[in-house]
Parts: sequence; C-alpha cells; structure tokens
Amino acid sequence: MESPPSPAARPCQIEGSWELQLAVTGGLAGVDRKLELDQTGKYEAEDLQKGPKAEGNLAPEVMGDVVGLLQGFCKSPEISRPPACADCFLYSLQVTLQGVHYELELNDLSGRETPVGELVAYMSQLLNSALEG
Repeated sequence: MESPPSPAARPCQIEGSWELQLAVTGGLAGVDRKLELDQTGKYEAEDLQKGPKAEGNLAPEVMGDVVGLLQGFCKSPEISRPPACADCFLYSLQVTLQGVHYELELNDLSGRETPVGELVAYMSQLLNSALEG
C-alpha cells in the first residue's frame, strides 16, 4: 500500500468536492460512532452500537468553521501511530480532498495541539450533538 503524501504535498485548496469521515471508538464505555460530512454540509451521524442515526445539513457558519479547520489539516505534521492508551478514545479521520484519500488515527494523547487535532475535536462535538439532538 502506498503511503499518503506528506503534509507539504497535501492539496490545501478546499475547492470542489471533499468528504470527511470521523470514526470514534473505544473509551471505558466502548463507544463506536461515526460522522460523515461533505462539502454541501450534508451529514450523517450514527451510533453503531446503540442504533441512533441522524441526518441533516449543517448551518453555513458551522460549515465555515469546518472548512477553516480542514485547511489546517494540510499543515499538520505527520502523525505516526498513536501512543498506547488503554482507556482513550481512538479517532480515525478519513479525508478526501481533490480526489486524494488520507487516513489519520489519533487518540486522546496524540495530536491534540495540532490543526488536525482541532478538526477531530470539532467533528467529535458535531457527532455528539447530532446524536443527542
């Protein structure tokens, strides 16, 4: 399998179609949730254990926040394997920009202070809000 381009080679223009998917697993409660979002603001959130599913469209101001954080994804340092953390959440972020697919994994100990960590945290909040609302 070919490794994805380095951050310097990632396309940083958030134009045309793009997609994000965040999967959140683990933690003490054994969470298994995912959020899918595209450039139109259409989202689908699902709790894969408990069954609730939510669909909708994000408000333009929320999408502006997502796009701003997505631009920071290009500038994030390479994040290698997350450090071991028995009770942490594992965040699997899949990003498709300009037809190029990227996958990153973070946990509660890795990437918090990076732009991609900020994107993951924001998307995690969106996921939780969608499933609770």
